[in-house]
Amino acid sequence: MTIKAYDGTTWQTQKSLKIYDGSSWATAKQAWIFNGSSWVINYPEYPSNTAAPSISTSSGIAGRIGCVYAVSVGSWNSNDAYNPTSYSYQWTRSGSDISGATNGTYTTGYDDVEKIIGCRVTATNFRGNTPSSATTGVTMLPQVTSISVTDYTSTPNAPSSVSISNTGLSYSGSWTTIDSVSTYFEAIGGGTAGTPSINSAAKTFSGTGTAGSASVSIRGVNTNKQLYINWGSSVGAISYDLYINGSFYTNTGTNNYYIYTAPDENARTFSVYPRSTNNQGYGIQYGTAVAATTKYSAYTTSSTITLSNPIPINTSAPTLSPTGGYVAGQTLTYGVGSWSNSPTSYDLRLYRGTPGVVMSETLVAAPGNTTSSTYTIPASDYDGSNRYYYRSFASATNSGGTSGYTAGTEGGPLAQPVVIPSGGSAFLSGGVSTGSTLSASTSGWSGSPTSYFIKITRGTQNVASYETTVASSYSTSTSYTVAASDAGYYFKAFATASNSAGSSSEVASGELGPATNPVTVTKPTISVSNSYASVSGTPTWTLSMTHTGGSVPTSYDWGIQFSNSNGGSVLASNTGSGTWTAGSGGTQTVTRNSSTYSWARWVTVTASNSAGTSTAQSTSWA
Repeated sequence: MTIKAYDGTTWQTQKSLKIYDGSSWATAKQAWIFNGSSWVINYPEYPSNTAAPSISTSSGIAGRIGCVYAVSVGSWNSNDAYNPTSYSYQWTRSGSDISGATNGTYTTGYDDVEKIIGCRVTATNFRGNTPSSATTGVTMLPQVTSISVTDYTSTPNAPSSVSISNTGLSYSGSWTTIDSVSTYFEAIGGGTAGTPSINSAAKTFSGTGTAGSASVSIRGVNTNKQLYINWGSSVGAISYDLYINGSFYTNTGTNNYYIYTAPDENARTFSVYPRSTNNQGYGIQYGTAVAATTKYSAYTTSSTITLSNPIPINTSAPTLSPTGGYVAGQTLTYGVGSWSNSPTSYDLRLYRGTPGVVMSETLVAAPGNTTSSTYTIPASDYDGSNRYYYRSFASATNSGGTSGYTAGTEGGPLAQPVVIPSGGSAFLSGGVSTGSTLSASTSGWSGSPTSYFIKITRGTQNVASYETTVASSYSTSTSYTVAASDAGYYFKAFATASNSAGSSSEVASGELGPATNPVTVTKPTISVSNSYASVSGTPTWTLSMTHTGGSVPTSYDWGIQFSNSNGGSVLASNTGSGTWTAGSGGTQTVTRNSSTYSWARWVTVTASNSAGTSTAQSTSWA
């Protein structure tokens, strides 16, 4: 029931009720009216909300576990008839009251994960109370608020000890260590040790240095690069998601740390996000990119040793190539071979001598400090001394001293040099009239020619080689038939001989000429007769052949038949020939005898010259 007052027009709800106590007016706290059966309160009115309560965060971020919410009561009618005298609070979790959460603030916790927080504000006055609710509207999720990332790579311990020993310039050693994190070891040489080779698994090293004081230092190297990522535990989280360079890497379970093994030394960013049952919460990224680096122990150094260089030792004999038979002009390649103990210089030599060449024989080349050289054999090396084999010798030097000479492979023998042919002669013979044949030849050459060239040259008297060549041949002879056009010219033969060394100077024959045109030759004619005589009791017959015409014969032929009666049967015969010597118009005779037969006649008698052959009639029996 509400107290109302009539203002002359309408009844107005009273905003306040005051009572005069005889001295002053005081605001009434309550007013009761008897309704005919009982007294009932009708003043003041129930509190009236004019603006709903609101929730804000006094600490943290809304929606993240651990934040603190504060609630305002909102706005209420402040008239005396409505004004609340007190307020009470009840925080809710997804609509359900949270036991004990009756303050003006509320700190979120584990039970609030995946819930929405709200608050119910109740205003109270002397009449009663009126509730009004507010909600955050945000689902609560866990959050990670701190993270650290540090290089977690272990630094190896330095080796406990390093031992070393040497032979000459070569050394070796080992080391001991209590270290268990080194992935390998590094070695550096001190003094004259150079660069050692190292076997990390066996913990040994070796090397070759130069003469002087030397030591070796060893250190451990850990390339198992790790980063330690640690974050504050998140209330309400059941696991954590780890992100590297913005990409999901792994879920770490309930652990709030992770040891990451880096494949390289590149810097990376790291973020962690908590997870509730159904959602990923609010994470955090470490402020800067972080890299894990390779770690090195300190060096441990061996004792100092003295490296000394032994004198070089030949391990492969000095070389010579080729090793077969040699000829003048051939090039030989020779070298020092192979040597141990690091020579710094060589003395290379080449000797010529008898089989099994020794250094007391002829030194032909001494190029000195070189590993190889060449030698071209001169013809003068074939000097009649029988020293026709070659052999290389070499010595080597280092800081420890100089070796003796080592003999190498032997090669030979040197063949007698081929020299240009010489001493030959050219010859020319024959007639110089037209139709005659000139024959040229060459012989008498020394130096073993392998080829020849000969020519017949026509020219003026005292014929020169450059004049007209009328015949030539790559042999020891050639020929030429004199032509009518050669009349008045002279002839001479020229020749050369050649071999692999070259060609000889040209030699010339004597000169023939001048050439003449021939007299016209005609076929000869002859007459024949047969005469008989008894010479010392032996029948003898004479053939007379007389040149009767044509050109003079140059030859003749004859036949003779025998019988024992004039014109009887031919019992035997004979033939013959000869050179005509009787000249023009002369008579040539042939005589034959027989003690067996008494009659004979001449048959098949011919005379010949270059123009042809004529046959004379047979003679009668005589």
